[in-house]
Amino acid sequence: MPPVLMAQPNGPRVRELREGLEWTQERLARKIRRTRAAISKIESGKPASVTIMRQCARALRTDLAEITISAGTASEVEPLQRTG
Repeated sequence: MPPVLMAQPNGPRVRELREGLEWTQERLARKIRRTRAAISKIESGKPASVTIMRQCARALRTDLAEITISAGTASEVEPLQRTG
């Protein structure tokens, strides 16, 4: 099984875009078929799959680069969270 590609979200930017649309975390979660807790984790900068981040970008009417800091395999992205 290939490694899951992960992204390090730019949480404050995700929140800024979401609030600019006057959406709650719940509304964004419904748009991408995830939970509000998943959106909360993204906005706090916890790594998320590239797939989920692409869904967020699409829903927020932007591109992946706008809402991520970095991307890679889980082993490449996880250390960023621990040291950041």
